[in-house]
Amino acid sequence: MEDDRADEVDPSRTSLFALKRRRDKFRKGLTELLGKSEATDFLQLIWSLNALQNGQFDLAKRFGPNFSRIEMEQARERFRFAPWWLETLVNEYLTTSFNPGRQVLDLKHPGSANGLVGALSALENAEDGVWLKTGNIFHLIGHLSQRQFPWQRGFAYFLQFYRPLFVFDFPEAEARFEGRVGISISQFALCGFALRAHLGTTPFAAMDIDLQEIGISPHERDVAIRKVSLPLLAARRQATNLRAEAGLTGYKKSVLRQSPCLILPDGRQLIAPLPDLIALRISSGIYYDIVGDGAINERMGKRFEDYVALLLDTFLPDIGVRRETEYSIRKGENYRSSDLVLTINGVAPFIVECKAKRASHSAKFAESPSEAEGLSDLAHGIFQIWRHVSHHRRRLVGKDMILSASPIGVLLTLDTWADMSRPTREEIFRLAREIRQSKAPDIAEEDMIRIGFLHIEDFEGILSTATPESLIAAAERWLGDSKYDGWSLRTVHAEAPGRKEVDHGPMFDRLPRPSGMSWWTPLARP
Repeated sequence: MEDDRADEVDPSRTSLFALKRRRDKFRKGLTELLGKSEATDFLQLIWSLNALQNGQFDLAKRFGPNFSRIEMEQARERFRFAPWWLETLVNEYLTTSFNPGRQVLDLKHPGSANGLVGALSALENAEDGVWLKTGNIFHLIGHLSQRQFPWQRGFAYFLQFYRPLFVFDFPEAEARFEGRVGISISQFALCGFALRAHLGTTPFAAMDIDLQEIGISPHERDVAIRKVSLPLLAARRQATNLRAEAGLTGYKKSVLRQSPCLILPDGRQLIAPLPDLIALRISSGIYYDIVGDGAINERMGKRFEDYVALLLDTFLPDIGVRRETEYSIRKGENYRSSDLVLTINGVAPFIVECKAKRASHSAKFAESPSEAEGLSDLAHGIFQIWRHVSHHRRRLVGKDMILSASPIGVLLTLDTWADMSRPTREEIFRLAREIRQSKAPDIAEEDMIRIGFLHIEDFEGILSTATPESLIAAAERWLGDSKYDGWSLRTVHAEAPGRKEVDHGPMFDRLPRPSGMSWWTPLARP
């Protein structure tokens, strides 16, 4: 395997002009390699490298380069062909014209795979060097986390399917989806699940694949495939438009998020270069088929709160949950309490605000936190927690509740708003303090309790070992010990005392089945 660090330089000791020349050189090198790659062979190569990274060595060798077993094991261990690299390569390929010159790249040769990934790595390292000349390294770490962490968590496990289908399980969402897409959420999810299963074992699927045995009609199949696919030429146009905006190559928009399948030029077959993105599209991805007016968005928010309360009741039944209530402190001055107040042995150590709004791509990868849209909604969630604590201290709400002497606030989000990004978190708190100053200056400093950002997938990851005692111990370390600054609660909890043995029991039988998963059985596996 090649060493991508051979041409590294120290940005602090290199002029900006030289860094840009270096970047442009590597950009040209990647473009030349991509331009020599035939479309079907290239997409099959990406599929095979993804299989290799997943440990499916037999499939990788059958459909991809002739790597030795040792080479495949080493590549997998080093994340040589990590899916975030492969996704970027596909998008860069789609923006590059086929221009082979005298020679088409032999994509069955191991050197071609290494050369393509090495060229992308060299370009991204060179771009980072230019960016770091004036940018904040902590902000770049946030970008890196937004790109890699979702892949590392995975897109094809039970709760990843269950969560969005639970959140969207209400009549208005069902009606809007069916009106916009043409089939029900349940049939769309089932068809996508079947495609994901098929395309996980072979690169290609026929456009007229027969799914009637599992209850998918030809019409439903065609509608679902159109929704998750694009013809190759259309994908090229869309990728070119999506990636025309300024920014670092690795953090630009991906055409595969909306259309994880690409229809080959003959129009008879499709391929999913990264099959797990089908799982993402038919689960969390249906958000964009439903989101719209305020009423539906508000209902989605309530369903997210229901989901969190359900998880707590199912996996941590010793923790009490108080839901949001309306209250008035004087005539005409009405408020709502925080979404969830968690109680343990009659005392409330946690106050939780749930935020179901999805973060836009620009919010996750903005050049600076002040440019990221949507942060004011998160800041308002922090303000709501502070206001709740202030009103409780003044006996305006929750008079029958004992608040912990040192309560902890949690902003629980459905999306990865602030993963590993200190500048983003600091900007959200700055906005929250502005809201407090303008709307409720009577909130005292003592009311502005510690608040941490928790992504729902990290919360789910705690459930198999969490106890009330371990949750409190981990949260105290998370927000009270500078050693853990920037860590996720899930990572801190892995070291916390009081954890129980891992619960390996199936989740399928413990949770009510949403209508979008009416087809799911214990035999169904991502």
